[in-house]
Amino acid sequence: AGAAGFEPANASTKNWCLTTWPRPINRLDFSLFYHWGQRPTELYLWLMKVLEPKELEKRRTKRTQKQKSTRRKRSLVPVIFFVLVVYLGAIFLIPSPALKAEVSRLSVPPAESASLPWPTYGESAVGAVGYGLLAKNGEQKQLPIASVAKVITALAVLKQHPLSKGEDGEQISITAQDEQTYKEYYSQNQSVIEVKAGQELSLYQALQALLLPSANNMADILVRWAFGSTENYLAFANPFTKTLGMQNTVIADASGFSPGTMSTATDLALLAEIAMNHPVISEIVAQPQAVLPVAGVVRNVNYQLGTDGIVGIKTGNTNEAGGVYLFAATRPIGIDSNITVVGAIMGADNLSIAITDSKPLIDGVFKKFQISTPIVTNQVVGRVYQKAGKQVDIIVKQGEPVVSWVGQATKIDITTEQLHSTLSANERVGTIKISAGNKTYEMSLIVPEAVVGHSFVWRLRHGGGYF
Repeated sequence: AGAAGFEPANASTKNWCLTTWPRPINRLDFSLFYHWGQRPTELYLWLMKVLEPKELEKRRTKRTQKQKSTRRKRSLVPVIFFVLVVYLGAIFLIPSPALKAEVSRLSVPPAESASLPWPTYGESAVGAVGYGLLAKNGEQKQLPIASVAKVITALAVLKQHPLSKGEDGEQISITAQDEQTYKEYYSQNQSVIEVKAGQELSLYQALQALLLPSANNMADILVRWAFGSTENYLAFANPFTKTLGMQNTVIADASGFSPGTMSTATDLALLAEIAMNHPVISEIVAQPQAVLPVAGVVRNVNYQLGTDGIVGIKTGNTNEAGGVYLFAATRPIGIDSNITVVGAIMGADNLSIAITDSKPLIDGVFKKFQISTPIVTNQVVGRVYQKAGKQVDIIVKQGEPVVSWVGQATKIDITTEQLHSTLSANERVGTIKISAGNKTYEMSLIVPEAVVGHSFVWRLRHGGGYF
């Protein structure tokens, strides 16, 4: 039996243990020894209960398991701390996801068929500066080009001896051979300009003599001066025309007097655009006359120059070629747009017919140009998306009129720049390009309002925006 104050009244001696004591004891409570020291019998009985082997083993096992659990939990603390530091560092250091841009697919009306008043003979082709070839008519087979070849000669010489607008260029000394060539060509009734051995003229003056009175002898003088010989010129000129895109052109001489110098109307229309893009050549072919050493005043054989906007380029006329006319005309389209139409007519019976037939053809080409505004200011062409956030329209900053030819297809291309995670109001985000033939119009794309980055709390919850 238990002693009074030691064992609960309802506990049996057999089943009583420390777990039933009103205050469980996990280690020896030395305060009890003083109490039990007065009662050795009760102390003995209590120790016998506590130190019972099964109970002792059970206590040891439970204590061991608790110690292991505590050690495991303590070992996880550094890992959790490290993961937390890495995560927070990533939130601060890793940039937010970039914005994404999506653009609409814009369509334009298809090109229309363009009917033009073509000459009924030979072959013809028309184009425009900046637009390339617009239309062609005829078989487009190689035909003699007569003095139109002098435009190629001028381009080749200027390739070897570049000349800027306003410069006179190098001085060319006339040799005895040059004077003899003049006399020989004069006796053959070729187109010539008088020269004398020992005289000098500038490169610019030589080009004027070549292109205004169309002097055959000056063509030979220039190529001998620039290339050393006519043979060297021919070796240069034929590959040179291919680099210009004139794939069906053959050069047999410098002046075009030879019927072996041939081309097509489409090649010559391309040549006309190249010539009008050259500042020196386009300036010279628009001059009605010039004053040269020895020869004096020489006049442009293109008698249509200055009428109906005609600004060049070159005439040609031989028995084999008939009349050949390489033309250019500039006229205003709309308020502030000037278009230069170029073209070639080949195979006419004579030069006068070719020039006369060029007038309605030029008028017809100009009538086919139109002004439209396919893209207007503030037009929405796409949208910028922020992940789980704001969406902002992409708009055209400033639309502009587009001059196009009805026979050419117009294309619209939109490109967007690489975006970051934020945008400021009116920031440029891309470009819209409208192509009318070879002519290109560019307009900027912007966002009308700012896109700010996500808050720190949002980045913390979504792993910086990556999940």
